[in-house]
Amino acid sequence: MSSPDETLPSRFPGTLSHRRWRRLRTALSVLIVLVTSWFVGKQAFLAYAELQSRTLFIRYEFLALAVTLNVLGAFALAGPFVTAIRDRERLLHRRHPLPLSTIMQGYLMSQAGKYVPGKAVVMVIRLMVLGRRGAPADMIVLATFFETMVAMASAGLLATILMSLPMGSLDEQGQAQQQWARAASFFLFLGLIFFVLPPVLSLGPKVLSRFIPSVKVHADTPIGWRSIGKSIAISIVAWMIVGTSFWATVQAVSPATLGWSEIPTLSSVYIFSYVAGFISMVPGHFGVREFIMDSILRPLLGGDRLVAVSATILSRMVTLTIELVMALIAYACYRASLGRTVDEKATPSLSMERTTLHDE
Repeated sequence: MSSPDETLPSRFPGTLSHRRWRRLRTALSVLIVLVTSWFVGKQAFLAYAELQSRTLFIRYEFLALAVTLNVLGAFALAGPFVTAIRDRERLLHRRHPLPLSTIMQGYLMSQAGKYVPGKAVVMVIRLMVLGRRGAPADMIVLATFFETMVAMASAGLLATILMSLPMGSLDEQGQAQQQWARAASFFLFLGLIFFVLPPVLSLGPKVLSRFIPSVKVHADTPIGWRSIGKSIAISIVAWMIVGTSFWATVQAVSPATLGWSEIPTLSSVYIFSYVAGFISMVPGHFGVREFIMDSILRPLLGGDRLVAVSATILSRMVTLTIELVMALIAYACYRASLGRTVDEKATPSLSMERTTLHDE
């Protein structure tokens, strides 16, 4: 009698190759994190050495502005996910649409999941929160895919536009970096926006409908152009808010006063570094985002390593803290809503028991 390990390849063809691919991707992610972290760490060490002869001041009014704008941007970036959910609910003629509070709880809680390897944790959290309200799993998965592609495509488009604007006095290396980043952003926009076009967006459900018939409705009526345009517009506004937050972050550690005219330039730095981190598939974009951000930001600040590294690290701290705090608040609200649901279900049964005792 053969062992399970021997029969696995024949019963599940491709299982081993999938495991190898997953291991290879994990090893590649670890390698990317190590390499980029080494470069960032080196710059941080050199910046720390500069502190021996310089003083770093933090202007807390700009730090508070950065936090406020980051929170607003986080809420705005949920727009495509909410739009996709509402679009599918209209298609499915759901009698009881999901409350906006439930959708936001699922979205904000899932943001903590991206710091764990793979997008699966994000999906599991959203399925758990929205599924308890009766949302079909296929609707949640499709909305998550749509939201991710639209958000990154919009970021690529906005970064391309902003990097086409004059970026001050850059040396030859800085100009080369700007051109490279602009081209990369544009091709990323073209690549990702392709996946949310209605004809392409229907291909996935069409294939899955062979195994799950209920998914066929998403293939026959994919998310429409109106929802796509609305989501792109919301995402662009959200990215500009987050980009302005980065301008405030740099202003908080910069001894020089930055004008409002610097917002497009610094926004493009943040947005492109975020997009680059997404391409790397590294959990939380750790290392990659910081490496790209510092590399582009330093020439814009006249080679000021201390300010560039400080702004890069502070930006990560602000973003990470806000996402985790918002996830915890959303989780607390989610737990409270579960308690109310249990109480509502228990109340009718208690009323029936009292009625029965009274009749007796």
